[in-house]
Amino acid sequence: MTADVLITLADRELVLKPTVRAALALSKKHNGLQNVLARIANVELEAILDVIEVGSNFKGDKLQLQEAVFSAGVIGDTESVVVKCVDYVHVLMRGGRPLAE
Repeated sequence: MTADVLITLADRELVLKPTVRAALALSKKHNGLQNVLARIANVELEAILDVIEVGSNFKGDKLQLQEAVFSAGVIGDTESVVVKCVDYVHVLMRGGRPLAE
């Protein structure tokens, strides 16, 4: 069983699904999953958007996604965009298994 991560942006909920395709794509683009985490920790919007796009297999208007992420704010509480992206990358690093296992 994989551990999907739900992220809410404006009025829409996206499901970040842990897949080998997502892990490989993010690892390749950012030179490793640890680097993705570092870029998210630095609140680099490009990395945050990459995680959301790849994890949700987003096929819509990228500008709308960018606006939704910006409008949601990326930091704040335990449901923030940054926290959800970090959780998702950790799940990828665990082979799709939930963090609580």
